[in-house]
Amino acid sequence: MPYDANLMPNSVFNDFTTILDQIKVYIGNQNTDLNTSISGLSTQIAALQTLTASSDLDLDTVQEIVDFIKTTRGSLDTILVNDLTTGGIGKALTAEQGKVLKGLIDAANTAAADLTARVVVLETKVSNLESEQALMQQESANLKSKVSELVTANAIRFPQA
Repeated sequence: MPYDANLMPNSVFNDFTTILDQIKVYIGNQNTDLNTSISGLSTQIAALQTLTASSDLDLDTVQEIVDFIKTTRGSLDTILVNDLTTGGIGKALTAEQGKVLKGLIDAANTAAADLTARVVVLETKVSNLESEQALMQQESANLKSKVSELVTANAIRFPQA
């Protein structure tokens, strides 16, 4: 496959393709194994051209791509925040801070579950106390009724003041 400047603005692939084409012409059909190997290399070079195809003419060398990645990494370092106090729309928390948040959420959920369990225990105690209060009120009413019966029957007399 001949070099296509629209697919890859890097002349390295073109150089390899040209060299391989010249070797094929030079050996002709004399060495089938070598000819097959060269065809295989040409296919791999074409696959690399397709893989690295880009319409971005600014990133046409490996060094430019590496420089771009380094610059972008520097930008990411200013965008990423590794604390829970820095704010801003253009900021993002790191995964480490996500773990910290998860830990805080888990701790809050554990505390909430503990408080819920304590509330259930307290509600049970309140219910038991209310039941005991109702029994005591019933006992008090029964005692008042008996005292009233005894007073009516003149079985007991209270001193008059």
